[in-house]
Amino acid sequence: MKQVTVYSQNSCASCVMVKKWLAMKNVEYKEVNLDEEPAQREYVQKMSGSSTVPVVVIEDKASESTAISIGYKPAQLATIVA
Repeated sequence: MKQVTVYSQNSCASCVMVKKWLAMKNVEYKEVNLDEEPAQREYVQKMSGSSTVPVVVIEDKASESTAISIGYKPAQLATIVA
């Protein structure tokens, strides 16, 4: 089973697009809004190596692997969410 987490901010248009794309593909996800949870910002930056949002983290429990997508990249999301 894959667990999808979207790290976003309120003023981020790409974040909205990522969440809409995931909803259209019927992918359940957890959202962490960095404006509402600023303590998570440093964790996300260390994990992704980027200060840009959205950061989408897909954890595959079965294979014990993690994939990260930064920004709105539907083709990349389609590959790692599948």
